[in-house]
Amino acid sequence: MPLAAGGFAEFWRDNDNASLPWHGPAVIEAGSHFEALSFIQSNFGTPGNLEVVSRMGDQLAHSWRNSAAPLVWSGPFDITGV
Repeated sequence: MPLAAGGFAEFWRDNDNASLPWHGPAVIEAGSHFEALSFIQSNFGTPGNLEVVSRMGDQLAHSWRNSAAPLVWSGPFDITGV
């Protein structure tokens, strides 16, 4: 979810724990202002990267988190094609 102070919040559920606890928020890209986000699980990597397409003003951007530790985020990269 986009945060008013900048960045977005990532929450995740531990499906390997019988009580299915939620974790977060982890603040991602705190220096950027996102207005809208769309998340998908891609088929790049195993089990797949977490991918984000975001709206930042009148531009679209792409970010992703790799699927293996240390779970590093890359982006946002402009995909508007201005």
